[in-house]
Amino acid sequence: MRKNRILEICLIIFSIFWVTVITIDYINKHPFYALSWEHFKYPKLFAFLAIYCGAVAVAQSYFKTFKRFLFTGLGLLINILIFSIVLALSFQKYA
Repeated sequence: MRKNRILEICLIIFSIFWVTVITIDYINKHPFYALSWEHFKYPKLFAFLAIYCGAVAVAQSYFKTFKRFLFTGLGLLINILIFSIVLALSFQKYA
C-alpha cells in the first residue's frame, strides 16, 4: 500500500470514531432526542425511504440508462406514484 492510502484509511477510521463519540456524548446530554427516537411513529416508512433513496443513488451512479430514465417525465411520475402509495399505506394505520 502507498503511504497516502494508509493515511487516508487512518483518517477515515479516526473520523468514524470521533463522530461516534460526539454522537454518544450529545445523546447523553440531550435525553429528549433519545426518547423521541424511541417513540418515533414511522420507523418502517423511514427505513423504506432510506433504502429506496440509497438504491436510486447507487443505480444512478452505476447505470447510465437508469440515469436517463429517472429524469424523464415517466420516471418522475413513477417515483411520485411510489412515494404516494408508500405514504398512503404508512398513514393508513394512524388515520
